[in-house]
Amino acid sequence: MRGLLTAVTAALSFMTAGAAQATVLTFETPVTDYFISNKVGPYPGLTFQYFSTVSNVSYPTSGYTNVITSGTQSACGCAADFGQKISSITSDTPFDFIGGSFASAWVDGVTLLVNGYVNGAVLYSDLYFLDTKGRIQTFYFMGIDRLEFSIVDVPPGAFPGSGDYFAVDDLVINSHAVPEPATWTMLIAGFGAMGGALRRRQRRSLEALA
Repeated sequence: MRGLLTAVTAALSFMTAGAAQATVLTFETPVTDYFISNKVGPYPGLTFQYFSTVSNVSYPTSGYTNVITSGTQSACGCAADFGQKISSITSDTPFDFIGGSFASAWVDGVTLLVNGYVNGAVLYSDLYFLDTKGRIQTFYFMGIDRLEFSIVDVPPGAFPGSGDYFAVDDLVINSHAVPEPATWTMLIAGFGAMGGALRRRQRRSLEALA
């Protein structure tokens, strides 16, 4: 009985330890000396739409450079390049969006709307005011499967289109790992054996009382 309990405890510990695996999205690949349209990664398990990789030498006085907290590249939320309003990150399995470095690409005072979804329903929704200097923003959107980013307000007098782009770097995402089949097998077998042992113990106790 004690051995079974130890096995089950070990399985649970393994699952808990592997339940969330932190990933920092640095956008250092693919390597570019300019701008790679609608391409970031690779980051396994995550799908990016309307994000582009940007080098710090491309626009040295912009938010694309000021947002960088490591390396030499950032990413552009550039849905406007494709006639769209939303840039997104999606995953087939749940993940936690912790935060990252954000900036407006060209104009101070733009408003960024960030939504976190689960199965098509909005679970989180926050507004952030961005300038071109870049700053760390924290989110703590937990257990989501889709992130959407969109610029919803641009200050008056901004050059047309200049406020439609934002920059990001070093996004922190915790992916929820699915336990290996062997772990599930060990856990289920352990619980089954524990149940059987308890039933046998109860039967012996009843027989002793009879």
